[in-house]
Amino acid sequence: MFKSIICPVDFSESSVNALAFALDIAQSNQSELVVLYTYRLISGSNDKPVSNKITLKKEQEEIANRRIEELKAQFPEIAKVKHTILSEVGFISDRLAMAIDKYNADLIVLTENIKQRLQERWEVNNESALARFHCPVLLIPSKVSRKAAASPG
Repeated sequence: MFKSIICPVDFSESSVNALAFALDIAQSNQSELVVLYTYRLISGSNDKPVSNKITLKKEQEEIANRRIEELKAQFPEIAKVKHTILSEVGFISDRLAMAIDKYNADLIVLTENIKQRLQERWEVNNESALARFHCPVLLIPSKVSRKAAASPG
């Protein structure tokens, strides 16, 4: 049913939980899973030397790579699914829109805190934040875990 699923993460507990749902769906549908992490390079002032900005970018990349490796260790089953992990500089809204187009996303799985970041960036209300996507969006509430969702009752 779904050929390509995108799951933006910020490494919070809720986004890792959303990734668990996305991974389950990808396994069930034999889908490609695209995990998207974005970060900003904010150095505090524009008059810093370029070498410091380059250093800042390298530091952020190292942090992202370490966190991505932690995700892979937490979800070893990701190796059984066709997947791409993106770590990109920029606003989540911009990078997500680009990834949706590039990977022809059929489904976006995200959590409330990332939805909030999208709303802030786009300066829109609850309904129109998700209406911008041209594919279904599965919004995972911050307090729902994969285990709780699987349990009856």
